[in-house]
Amino acid sequence: MFKRKHNLTSKSKTSKSSKTSKSTKHTLKKSKSNEPENILDNYNLNKILGRGSFGVVYKATHKKTGEKRAIKDIFISQMEIKIVETEIEILKLMGCHPNIMCYVESQYNGLKVNYQYQQKYNFLIVTEYIPGDDLNVFIKSTKSNYIEENLFFKLANGIINGVKHLHSVGIAHLDIKPENIMYNDEQPKLIDFGFSCEFDKDFIKKSSKTGCSKSFRGTPNFLSPEYLSRRVENSVINDDNKSSIYKAIDAWALGVTLYVLANKGRVPFRYKTVNMLYNAIKNIQPSPSEHPNVNIQNFFRDVDFLNKDWKTRSTIEDISKKISRYTNKSKSKSPPKYLSKSLSKSKSKSLSKSKSKSKSKTPSKSKSKSKSKTPSKSKSKSKKQPRVTIV
Repeated sequence: MFKRKHNLTSKSKTSKSSKTSKSTKHTLKKSKSNEPENILDNYNLNKILGRGSFGVVYKATHKKTGEKRAIKDIFISQMEIKIVETEIEILKLMGCHPNIMCYVESQYNGLKVNYQYQQKYNFLIVTEYIPGDDLNVFIKSTKSNYIEENLFFKLANGIINGVKHLHSVGIAHLDIKPENIMYNDEQPKLIDFGFSCEFDKDFIKKSSKTGCSKSFRGTPNFLSPEYLSRRVENSVINDDNKSSIYKAIDAWALGVTLYVLANKGRVPFRYKTVNMLYNAIKNIQPSPSEHPNVNIQNFFRDVDFLNKDWKTRSTIEDISKKISRYTNKSKSKSPPKYLSKSLSKSKSKSLSKSKSKSKSKTPSKSKSKSKSKTPSKSKSKSKKQPRVTIV
């Protein structure tokens, strides 16, 4: 079991820390008296999954159930408390979905000393443990080859279903990109909801903690034209259109993500400086997908992810309906089923011909020909057929 270098058990509070904790209002309740003082008492810490400026992420095992979990041990300043509380509330609102990381529990522990020996406010966030790597690592590992058609549509369908679930509960992700999608056993899961918000809530009222604000956030290559225009026009997003526009912002980022997945990690807009990149996103048409597969090319044309006008851009609901047609196509064109029908017909024809010849000619020659020629043809066809999916 991994032993932690810093102690997280509750200590007697000093007069200074009690004053600071009273001055800040926290919606997250501390553990009750009949429960363990720290939720880490319920877990065995196995190993460190990551370490950063905000804290440490552990892989842990629940002592009673044996279930694997990921625990974020976060240390932040007083000004950042509201951001973490918002993320926790969003995680609670999402619920569980096969294509979204599930929230388990969380705890606020007040003022602590972190592993860098600084006084910070401590939060513990427990989520499901997702093995494997993010989608960006997967793309880099297959950079020499284009992704197969079946795998592309399977991953795309899973990501779309995850975003569709978020929108159905009134949440916009606002930072969809390969790094924020975990990939394991061909099942993608959306993670990292630090920028997420409720687009149905009034972001003007201060009482709405989880509502979408007008602050500028996101990853440059995945920002949409309307999101970038907020820097110039503050009136682009208002209470009347914010529900539709935040969905459109996610649809654009989803399109860029799938473009990167289909094109060996290349982004649709390739510029050296941020200003040139932002200008291209707002004013220049993206280069078309370079994937050689016809179905994938048609999918990008049909869906039109990167439409500059957010009002006419395909919604997640539309995209979900359109991709079902392409997933059905890829299933119907799978090599084994297609080959089994074609080979059975070819075999029956060759056998009928050989039988007719055997009546006129000697039986030994016809048998030798049917044995030697017909299987060799079927073998050569079965080797060439996987090229339909492996491109």
